[in-house]
Amino acid sequence: MSFAITAVLPWVLLGASLVLTPRLERALAPRFFTVGIPCMTAAVVVATATSVAAVAAVGLRAHSVPAHILGAALLALAAWRLGVMVRHAWRVWMSYRSAQTFARATASGTDVLVVDDPVPDAFASPVGPGVVVITTGMCDVLRSDEVSALIGHERAHLRYRHAIWIQLGELSAQLNPITAGTARAVRHAAERHADEVAAADNRTALLRAIARASLATADTHRSANSSDLHSGGGDVARRIRALTNPSPTTTPKRAIVVVSSIAIAALMVSAALGDVVEDCAAPEKGEPPTAVFR
Repeated sequence: MSFAITAVLPWVLLGASLVLTPRLERALAPRFFTVGIPCMTAAVVVATATSVAAVAAVGLRAHSVPAHILGAALLALAAWRLGVMVRHAWRVWMSYRSAQTFARATASGTDVLVVDDPVPDAFASPVGPGVVVITTGMCDVLRSDEVSALIGHERAHLRYRHAIWIQLGELSAQLNPITAGTARAVRHAAERHADEVAAADNRTALLRAIARASLATADTHRSANSSDLHSGGGDVARRIRALTNPSPTTTPKRAIVVVSSIAIAALMVSAALGDVVEDCAAPEKGEPPTAVFR
């Protein structure tokens, strides 16, 4: 396979993943989508980044002014997106550090912190073992069974470490903004998974809790940079419609094969293109950087 074809292949995989993601969202159970799609997307995004780096490296080593200009432009693009991703990661880390206040304020033996605040809010803070934070304002607008359902939803976020998979999707979107829609789909799937876990105890109470919490927090906006997860996330109308249907329990094997195949192919291409970057940085005597593709 030639270098040119290999350099284009990550973008073909990216296009395939973008086209297939809406279909996979319908086919996969929320739990698998929440984990599998960000992993697949991260692998593809790394492959596209490696493709840009490889083409830039080859261009800078070429004996051609247009190739040098192209290489420099691609290198600048890669540095810019990498900087954006690092800045996002820093903001997430600072959010995580700030959330340690909730963990310190939580009484021993409990994972729920009730904050005296009239503003309705409830979210899961994934610091350490995790803390569910709910304000008195939220408790005031919900019935007791709805509060329990809401806490169950937030506990599901903590139990299944949804923050990790959501931020993996967000980091991928920062490096390659073409995948921003996929990051939103992952966040929605995490909410759907938490809904299904909490609905096992009281589906009706959870439906009411989501609707009332969404109305109560309509003016509360939580940034994608936050490490916290709250019950009003995702498309609330879609979540409520989904909860009125039977819980999805199975995942088609064909969908699993598709996700795995795209991720594995992306990693293999990344390794090959990474070898080109390495050869450009430390060239071997008498061997061109693209010799591996002969």
